[in-house]
Amino acid sequence: MGPDRGTSYDKLDYMNMSIAAKADGIILQYNGESGLEEAINTAVDNGIPVATVMSDAVHSKRQSFVGVSDYQLGMAYGEIVSSYVDEDTKKILILQKRDIDDMNESQIYTQISNSVQKAAGRNLLSTGTFETEEAVTDIFQQKRNIPDILVCMDEETTECARQAVLDFNLAGKVKIIGYYTSEDILAAVEKGVISVTCDVDTTQLGQYSVEALTNYIKDGRTNSYYNVDINFLDRAAVEKMRREADTDEKASVE
Repeated sequence: MGPDRGTSYDKLDYMNMSIAAKADGIILQYNGESGLEEAINTAVDNGIPVATVMSDAVHSKRQSFVGVSDYQLGMAYGEIVSSYVDEDTKKILILQKRDIDDMNESQIYTQISNSVQKAAGRNLLSTGTFETEEAVTDIFQQKRNIPDILVCMDEETTECARQAVLDFNLAGKVKIIGYYTSEDILAAVEKGVISVTCDVDTTQLGQYSVEALTNYIKDGRTNSYYNVDINFLDRAAVEKMRREADTDEKASVE
């Protein structure tokens, strides 16, 4: 069940449908939507195991979380951000939808901050909370405060940053370190609008999610946390990925 069905249902609706259908297990891309944690608890109370992916419902009864740890994400982003720091870098902005002071985000900020401090010898990092698309636009309207490096921690923020850079004719002038690999984001990396984007191993994501549920159904137990691999794609990596995809497609046709 998902948005590709062209309906107006939200994730809570899909959860309630899955519970009513007495599914054997539920894999949920948790997004913090109101009522979702309660729905997870209802599913588990009804004998339906739930695995959350990408974002975790830490206060729910879910059996497993499959995704990337804050420490792992912070270390990876820290290495990438520091690689783009040079003598002309004056400001680095981390833009995200949640407050950086949130406990779940503190490790990410700490790891990035430590890497930048080591690379630049001083603190260049600041944070901003993304609420609407206009919030991203406001950053670029304040010409004196435009960051040299903009770090985006989710798909929506990356998409908005990509569009804002194009609207203000700043492509190539602001280095965007993005998240996710939608077609628009990959195209932006190829064109140099986005410098690099974080890619989560979706094959592992799917495999571990199914493994978590089947282990629980079979043995009554499972790991509470499954860590998936991430890597960063620059223009060369995206072009290589395109070539390999074309080769695989031609081979399957033949």
